[in-house]
Amino acid sequence: MSYNIIPLQDIIEELGKDCAKEILSGFSCPLNKDVEYFLLHKAIEFNRQGLSMTHLVFDQYKGEDRLVAYFTLAQKFISCSQVFLPRAMKDRIKRFAPLVNGYYTIPAVLLAQMGKNFTDGLDKLISGEDLLSLALDVVGIVHTLIGGRIIFVECEDVRALRSFYEINGFIYSNKRALDGDETNLKGEHLLQYIRWI
Repeated sequence: MSYNIIPLQDIIEELGKDCAKEILSGFSCPLNKDVEYFLLHKAIEFNRQGLSMTHLVFDQYKGEDRLVAYFTLAQKFISCSQVFLPRAMKDRIKRFAPLVNGYYTIPAVLLAQMGKNFTDGLDKLISGEDLLSLALDVVGIVHTLIGGRIIFVECEDVRALRSFYEINGFIYSNKRALDGDETNLKGEHLLQYIRWI
């Protein structure tokens, strides 16, 4: 992989907010409008507030750097039901997270958003597995700097998404009700998957 990952914050600091907005404006994700909406309307503000950090993935296309994908990371706590976790995972987790009422509360990195840019067929320049691998590399750096061993994702209850995360080493751990502002999503809850890094 020869992708160039640039934190959105670096673009804002070096080129300004207006230039950052212009770069983001070329992003389209018709398969998941929530992923598109977040990048176009929330990512800059979430970066500014320190709620999450977005990383842009660029690749060469017709001789120029193009935004092909992005991912957003945040630090959160997750409650994992002991019922769904395999014994080996429980044994690891119980060393640093107490079990209360059948749940472990764990500090973790949330892979909050991840999506490919479908503009001009740019989505074909990166696979979902490659994008996830890039995000996991950054999470590995975060864990080296601050500690921690868990990453988690939340996704809609869709077979393709469940399969994607399970094939890539994530384990179902719980579900949570949708927040009031999560109106672009199907269903009444999101599935939570964790992975040991």
